[in-house]
Amino acid sequence: MVSARPATPTSCVWRSYSDSLNARMPAARNHPPFSATPTASEIALAMSMKPAIEINEANFESEVLKSSQPVLVEFATGWSLPSMMMDGALDEIAAEYVDLLKVGRVKLDRSPNLGLWYGIRCLPTILYFSDGEVRVGIFGTTNKDRILSQLKPIISAEREADLASFGKVTT
Repeated sequence: MVSARPATPTSCVWRSYSDSLNARMPAARNHPPFSATPTASEIALAMSMKPAIEINEANFESEVLKSSQPVLVEFATGWSLPSMMMDGALDEIAAEYVDLLKVGRVKLDRSPNLGLWYGIRCLPTILYFSDGEVRVGIFGTTNKDRILSQLKPIISAEREADLASFGKVTT
């Protein structure tokens, strides 16, 4: 019987890990390396966006419950795929509605008591707080348009109430 193995160890070819990757994926070798220098438009976009703030057990009361603005809070973990999918949508909402609401994230693996307090059972969960109370709950993975479709009626109703009370003079 003929063996397919080489007879001596000297006939083995030793490759490094990167060499074996390049052998398996030849197309990857033809691409130029990633440029770490951002373009001017990328810098302008990043500077114009207001990122979602990190909310934890220490600052939850001041940032959410006692906030003068309504707050949109995502309860998630930093490592789960559904949570990572929501990051871009919340950053866009934070940038577009910078004057109307504050956007924050609670990482439940770092602040588990907040998840217990609000009964978070589905990740990610987005809660809309106004005047320290939960007004809207959005559960599971969704996109920016669905989030805004649920928030716009409430935000516009709150703004109309604020505008109506703004014209009144109290004695």
